[in-house]
Amino acid sequence: MMANHTPGEWQVFEGICDPYVAVVRDDGSMRVLAECLTEYQQPIDEARANARLIAAAPKLLEALQALVDTIEDIQLQYVEGYKGEGFDIEWEIGPSKMVKAREALARTWEL
Repeated sequence: MMANHTPGEWQVFEGICDPYVAVVRDDGSMRVLAECLTEYQQPIDEARANARLIAAAPKLLEALQALVDTIEDIQLQYVEGYKGEGFDIEWEIGPSKMVKAREALARTWEL
């Protein structure tokens, strides 16, 4: 599956008051994706941390998809041959973790 988010490297920039996340295009133009506003007496460090998390989202999505794909490949290739021998990859990493990962990935494709 391919994500439909804005392509390019998401970067954090310091605005006049608040940090923001933007993509710098090849032609040098910038597309602002998110502005992390600070509220009254909210620490600027929190807004910066939010901006960094948003900027990392495409790479985190890519890494999560790669991990889920790899685990599913291992299940298909190896677990099927070991059925009945006490080996279950989802049990080893925890079925709830795989469910959460699949749900997170599904939400990215829904919007």
